[in-house]
Amino acid sequence: MCGRYTLVNLTALPRRFRLDALPPALPQRFNIAPSEQAPVVLRQSPNRLALMPWGVLPRWAMEEKAGGRRLINARAETVAQAKTFAFSLRRRRLIVPASGWYEWQSTTRGRQPYYFRRRDGDLLGFAGLAVSGADGEGYVIITVPANELAARIHPRMPAVLDPAEEDHWLDPTCRETSALLALLRPCPPETLSCYPVSRRVNHPGIDDPHLIEPIGEALA
Repeated sequence: MCGRYTLVNLTALPRRFRLDALPPALPQRFNIAPSEQAPVVLRQSPNRLALMPWGVLPRWAMEEKAGGRRLINARAETVAQAKTFAFSLRRRRLIVPASGWYEWQSTTRGRQPYYFRRRDGDLLGFAGLAVSGADGEGYVIITVPANELAARIHPRMPAVLDPAEEDHWLDPTCRETSALLALLRPCPPETLSCYPVSRRVNHPGIDDPHLIEPIGEALA
């Protein structure tokens, strides 16, 4: 899954995603958590950055009195069949820009957070969907089985789009499910670095640069 991520190198956003402009006073984020407003890339001419809440409360959850659990991820293996996500896959795709993401490994001393980022420091583009739910519109991040590096920490990871295929993902005329699902795959492990970070990231209210500082050796 993907439960926390960062968006730090803001000056690279316009170039990386061919944006016209950034929203005013867009802050660096070192600990984006579910239900918070965060930027997403929408297809226009040029592309546009919009703020949207992360996660959606599906209508069936209210109908079946399943509680208020918001969905923040969609599995690539089932996204085309899931009634909450199928329409959005065909019509409401977006990109979630990120500098990196956190994942937790279970250890004898508790859950240890690790931080994943690109080795070259460039931005990542997660495959995402805009979804209408019982409490309004939000976005979800699509996940895929983990690559060789990420699997050492967790069995799943965000679907990181190949930059050369991002236009295709955003193209509103592309509605062929098989072509879209082909874009959802683990990114090459050699493009990523991963290292342990402070457990302070466990607290959603903490959002500072120290969260992404390594506290141990990077995974080789």
